[in-house]
Amino acid sequence: MSKDNKKFCHYIRKFSSTVKANNAEIKELHDISSTIPFDDRKTPQSELRDLKVSLITEFLGEIESSLFPKYYDLSVHDLADSLKIAEGPPEYFKPLNVGLMFFNDRPENFFRYARIEVVLIPDATGEGMLEYTFNGPIHRQLIDVLAFIKNSVIAEKVSKTAEKAEAIRIFNYPYAAIEEILCNAVYHKSYQIAEPVTVRVERKQIVITSCPGPDRSISSEDLDSRHLVARRYRNRRIGDFLKELKLIEGRNTGVPTILRALEENGSPLPVFETDEERSFFTVTIEIHENFLSEEQVVVKVEKVKKSYRSREQIQKEILGFLKKGPYSQNQLSELMGYASISKTFTAVVASMIEKGLIEYYGTGTKKSPNAKLQRIKKA
Repeated sequence: MSKDNKKFCHYIRKFSSTVKANNAEIKELHDISSTIPFDDRKTPQSELRDLKVSLITEFLGEIESSLFPKYYDLSVHDLADSLKIAEGPPEYFKPLNVGLMFFNDRPENFFRYARIEVVLIPDATGEGMLEYTFNGPIHRQLIDVLAFIKNSVIAEKVSKTAEKAEAIRIFNYPYAAIEEILCNAVYHKSYQIAEPVTVRVERKQIVITSCPGPDRSISSEDLDSRHLVARRYRNRRIGDFLKELKLIEGRNTGVPTILRALEENGSPLPVFETDEERSFFTVTIEIHENFLSEEQVVVKVEKVKKSYRSREQIQKEILGFLKKGPYSQNQLSELMGYASISKTFTAVVASMIEKGLIEYYGTGTKKSPNAKLQRIKKA
């Protein structure tokens, strides 16, 4: 500490010690001290046209907003201003980060790796491994991944006993637990870190990882005892939109919900992991002991190969059928083997219309599932 040999650095309190802060910890301190959270900041490199009207109106319809019946009378500027997803003076009215995460077709263009990756690993050697990437608005990613897991990963066993009139139902993984873990991973992820949320479905467990780790107000003892109560939230605006969609509650009820779902199913308790730097957070849930045979996992993987279609694949198939002539949404979904029109299918059609790939056939056609669509021929 001599006059000519001064060296300044940051120190932080870590548990019971005072230590020198590393670069990641200094960055986190700056984020905490920022008066404007990342999800509520403007995106300078974006334009108002990057907010897609079709996605905004779809969202308003899902949450039954009072704005939905009159959305056709409102401009993008009015919708963005009403939802507080853009702000600034008229000459510099820019979308906020949260607006682009929810209402842009490709948030990854602005936030690298803002996506969810699912990997199915039926064998420890990696043989037969399948990888799927879910892109698009973050709430759509979440809904699509949950539907994928529910339809293609979760299995159920039903048995009867002489003691009870009701049948006993057991799942390999309780859906409510996976839903809560994945929703929290999307909610609490830092979109400044170029890492996706990952879901590894292995033969005996599911591992969900997001970055960074839990807030430092949650101690190692809290993690070991599975008592996670956050003192601050990383993405409050993202949380507000997910609450509107009834995907989260945001009141530290996540972990109790996970524990209750696993206990009711007779599954082992989850394992929470992070490192000393809090650079990641991993939740592992083990498969129910009644589902340990390898054959069941192999059957599920084969089912996924046959049944799953990404949004890009759905778009390609729609364009292929429309080469032959106009078809309605009902007709297209039937040709593609769907039992009914799903939300994903409807969202893909709306996105294709907005991109100028397809249009309604004829003039004055009512926009309903029976109205016919046709490809737009490029000049």
